[in-house]
Amino acid sequence: MVSTVRCVLYAIIPDATSVGLITAKDTAATGSGSAVSISAIGLTQDGKQFGPCGIRLDAGLSITLAGADTVTVVWSPL
Repeated sequence: MVSTVRCVLYAIIPDATSVGLITAKDTAATGSGSAVSISAIGLTQDGKQFGPCGIRLDAGLSITLAGADTVTVVWSPL
């Protein structure tokens, strides 16, 4: 998933996955940018919450799944 606008990332929640890494980057292009979170995600985990205010991403949002099936990304544009 890629957002090309400034946004806030609030949470990454597993849907139907048991293993894998989720990488969230502050970028509007897949494959570039700085990682703001690298998380192991699984059904036995609660996912990753980024506090009540979230993480502000000025360049956009790119989520990369490595070995993971599906996740819900909670975010909003600014």
